[in-house]
Amino acid sequence: MPKRTEPLSPLAVSRLSHSVSKKTGKVYSALHAVGGIPGLLLQVTPSGGKSWVYRTWIGKKRSSIGLGSYPGVGVADARRKAAEVREQVRSGTDPLEERKTARRSLLAAQQAAITFDQAAAQWLKMKSEVWTPRQTKLVGEAMANHASPMLGDLPVADIGLIQVRNVLEPIWLEKPTTAKALQGRLEKILGWAAVHGYRDPAVQNPAQWSGYLDQILQPIGKVKERTGKGGSNFPSVHYEEIPDFVRLLRNRNGLAARALEFTILTAARTREVIGDKRENDPGMTWKELDLCACLWTVPKARMKMNRDHKVPLCDRALAILKAVPPGGPDERVFPGPRGQIASDGYMRSVIKRIQKSNPGKFNDRMTGRPATTHGFRATFKTWAKDCTEFEREAVELSLSHVEKNKAVKAYDRADMITKRRELMAEWSNFCDRGVPVKDDLNP
Repeated sequence: MPKRTEPLSPLAVSRLSHSVSKKTGKVYSALHAVGGIPGLLLQVTPSGGKSWVYRTWIGKKRSSIGLGSYPGVGVADARRKAAEVREQVRSGTDPLEERKTARRSLLAAQQAAITFDQAAAQWLKMKSEVWTPRQTKLVGEAMANHASPMLGDLPVADIGLIQVRNVLEPIWLEKPTTAKALQGRLEKILGWAAVHGYRDPAVQNPAQWSGYLDQILQPIGKVKERTGKGGSNFPSVHYEEIPDFVRLLRNRNGLAARALEFTILTAARTREVIGDKRENDPGMTWKELDLCACLWTVPKARMKMNRDHKVPLCDRALAILKAVPPGGPDERVFPGPRGQIASDGYMRSVIKRIQKSNPGKFNDRMTGRPATTHGFRATFKTWAKDCTEFEREAVELSLSHVEKNKAVKAYDRADMITKRRELMAEWSNFCDRGVPVKDDLNP
């Protein structure tokens, strides 16, 4: 039983100080009983700090329970708190254990309350292990531009349908393809958050399309039809105009024209041929080419789907390569001005000059917009679908599209080189229609 002490007045409590050794003069902390509640003490440190301590027995253990600092907690409040703790102990409750439990719960809640930006960053870090650096960068930029301004600081657990709708609605009609891609990524990020305990998994994912967002947003297909975007982000030359375009292209001199023709004949992406300044991607180098085997192997580090891509080369593509100035293994086949990595406008400028000389031709038939370099991939795919009987898998592999269907993925292991070589030869023959035999490669 604590020693009973006469209650000290607030003034007397304010005058209490630390202790000083009579023998050595050393100062040390002092505990002063203030009375009113047995066991209530005021601790005073040599630095002048004062705090309340309530000493009592909890079961068979002597315990000291902090009640706050003085004068923030006054004398009357300290006595009231001490009385409350005393009643808890008498009723069989351990105040210290309750505090530890509350602290653990608070800590767990704080750890679970990550923001959308934090969740997106962790999800993107996970995806970067299988994505190329460029793909990771582009997705990160898209999230920063369209999602972070509205969702970034919100706890990921608090994001609902209204928040997701507010992100998607402003761009749903203006940039439908971007919006649809963003919707899919929001769904994946919020799904990742639920799996990792940052959201209630029993709550429906508010970025889910089927049965949720489809109730408030129009299907992307209808949006594209209404906005005249057809189904492609990249305006393209119709395949019926390809022979005329290639004829005019071959009449132009310069490395950019040859790079564009090679890109068309191989159905390759622009960056795979001439590189990308933003990613310091050099583009196609001589060591990637096996002219004897008529094969170009793009290493996975430069591919969008992070896998090696083998490209069979038709006779015309080989003729282009043999006509350009040769270089060392690590040198670019199609260097830009002054030997640097070419910019996006390197081949686009050739297209623009041809279009300028032929008003009204070589524009996208659905949108009326000028064709782009990347659009020739769509031209190739549409031609293959409409004009040939080649398997879909061969066409998709020629475009370096990875098949998601596991049953069909068996084609990927062999790369269908023989079939694709036939396909690319037929594509080259189609491009040759109406092209004079004499050109800058065959004088």
